[in-house]
Amino acid sequence: MCENEYASFLVRCWCNTAADEDVDWQGEIEHIQTGNTVRLQSPEDLVAVLNELPGGLETTIDTIDT
Repeated sequence: MCENEYASFLVRCWCNTAADEDVDWQGEIEHIQTGNTVRLQSPEDLVAVLNELPGGLETTIDTIDT
């Protein structure tokens, strides 16, 4: 029997740009229930973290390697 679990996440994404530099993409994912946050350095990091979450919600988000 499956237990119903609920988890919510806040995803923040932003770009830092300077006139003489490339776009610096950054982001973070915050697990609302625990407050744990993962910092991201690329859109690929975001996808990798999100792909790991559905199967491993019992593992807190701060243990996911990015």
